[in-house]
Amino acid sequence: MYRYIAFSTTPRSEATRSQIVELMDNIESCQIRKWQKIHDTHDLLIWHCSAEHTTGSPLVLEDGTILLGKTFSRAAGFPEWRNDPALTSATGGSLRDRVAWLFENIWGDYVGFRASHGHEDLQVFRDPCWGLPCFHLCWRGTDVFASNAEVFTRLPRQRFNIDYSAIVGAAVLPNVSKLGTGLREVDTVLPGELSTFSGERKREYLWDPVRLAENPLTLPLDDIAAQLRTILDAVTKALTRRHTKILHNLGGLDSSIVLASLAETRASGSFACVTHYSDSFRGDERHYTRAMAQHVGADLIETRLDPSRVDLEVLERQELGPSPSSVFDCLQMAGDLYGLARDHGIDAFTYGFGGDSVLYHMPGILSALDHVSLRQPLAQLPRVVLDAAQYGGRSMARTAGSAVLERFRPLDCSSYVLGLIPPQPRTQFLNQDLVDVGTLKAGLHPMLHPPKNFPKGKYLQLVTSAFLNIDYHLSQPGYPEVDRIYPILAQPVLELCLRLPTWQQVCGGIDRYVARIAFKDRLPAAIVGRVSKSTPEEIYDQVFLKECPRLQQTLLDGILVREGILSRPLVEKALAGQEQELPASKAALLQFHDWEVWARRWQSAGQP
Repeated sequence: MYRYIAFSTTPRSEATRSQIVELMDNIESCQIRKWQKIHDTHDLLIWHCSAEHTTGSPLVLEDGTILLGKTFSRAAGFPEWRNDPALTSATGGSLRDRVAWLFENIWGDYVGFRASHGHEDLQVFRDPCWGLPCFHLCWRGTDVFASNAEVFTRLPRQRFNIDYSAIVGAAVLPNVSKLGTGLREVDTVLPGELSTFSGERKREYLWDPVRLAENPLTLPLDDIAAQLRTILDAVTKALTRRHTKILHNLGGLDSSIVLASLAETRASGSFACVTHYSDSFRGDERHYTRAMAQHVGADLIETRLDPSRVDLEVLERQELGPSPSSVFDCLQMAGDLYGLARDHGIDAFTYGFGGDSVLYHMPGILSALDHVSLRQPLAQLPRVVLDAAQYGGRSMARTAGSAVLERFRPLDCSSYVLGLIPPQPRTQFLNQDLVDVGTLKAGLHPMLHPPKNFPKGKYLQLVTSAFLNIDYHLSQPGYPEVDRIYPILAQPVLELCLRLPTWQQVCGGIDRYVARIAFKDRLPAAIVGRVSKSTPEEIYDQVFLKECPRLQQTLLDGILVREGILSRPLVEKALAGQEQELPASKAALLQFHDWEVWARRWQSAGQP
């Protein structure tokens, strides 16, 4: 996992350069990581630690901009990008023009820094997708940036306060990108943002997914499918190029598609698959995973999920992120994922995560609403309405009626769509006075606010896939760190899919239709036609029963109850086994335990 720390010193800073260097020596002495100073000027100091397979050397552009992380060219095959003379000739003198050029011509997981020598301002930008985090804190007048926020706890005389509204946002709108973090002292440079730190911070957003989605492709379906296949292959090859041995998490359609790209772009034997299973009716999909692994000639490790492997004490040692985790993942512990990585020499995990949103497996009949909202030819409407009705499980008459209303009396896009996102099982345990989507909407990434008449199906895809909050701090204590790679969320794939009309993506009433067509020749027929999904809920239930005494001790008199985030009577009732009265998931209470531990650790963190 790539890490960096940057300090911007200005005349207003209380911290001196010698104090910063001494601080980094102290940080390194209490960690196993080897930090290397990679940039040292009078106003900007940067350290990083990186395995060779994780990323290359930092890039220094002609104007002095420092690029950290992974960068790939948009040229055929997505080769690793190096400072391109075209950058100078194609842009003006401003960093804004150069960053806009970079966002259009390269992609990857990267952060850029540019200090204006002789001035007091520092400019920082971050790639448009989920990639490499950039957290920021002002310490003794010094701007400190880091990929991993826990390093901030080593700053002398620094304390932290929880922003409890972030917990509500994480419960109601998980994964959707937020403007802030869960700590009042820590903010973030958002994906696609260029920030200038000079007294009052100036923020600009130079990648606009709304604008992309407003410019749909008008190519034949077969051409679009060919583009998707080519791009996903190239993305997968680029992201895994430096890794020696991949362990692919194989499950449903999306992960099978990514496996097909791995098999197309990597040497045989350089990747294997793992599938986790349980004894529940919907917890065993080995029939599909065996067929897919055999189809591409990959080794398949089958691991029974064992709840006894799940140790909640690990949360007390897991690296702290600045926000509540998007999901408490029992499966990596129950399936001994990091143990498998250690035993098989794995240096990266790959996933099909993001396929439901990016490749389009959205609920409802929104594709028909989008067709009329965008004033598409009426001759196509009967076919689109039929597909939408079949896909959404509604009658033709109701679907056509909804389309007419959308044409003449459309509702506000963002309020309508955010209200459609299914309530999480956690939501019912919250203080209901706090669960207001209208209020939470104001805290979203600024580029997730579409026009009122924006197509609703496309906005649901966009808000659940652009700028995703992907947890960066999930390494298992006691095990080597392993990179996690999500090819479907890469910027080139996302940009293509945001431009696909939603009625093409559910053509024939089938979700992820374009992706199925694109990879039909590389997947077994059973996978191409698969519409079912497995669920690990039984494992969460078993972990809940095993850990119930700990949950009672932690939650009932914890910070989240005391601060009025959780309803103590409802939590107490669920912990007592009276959940018949509540449509609750035991996984939700395990998630709240995770957040309670997170809040306690940050409250006690910091240096005297």
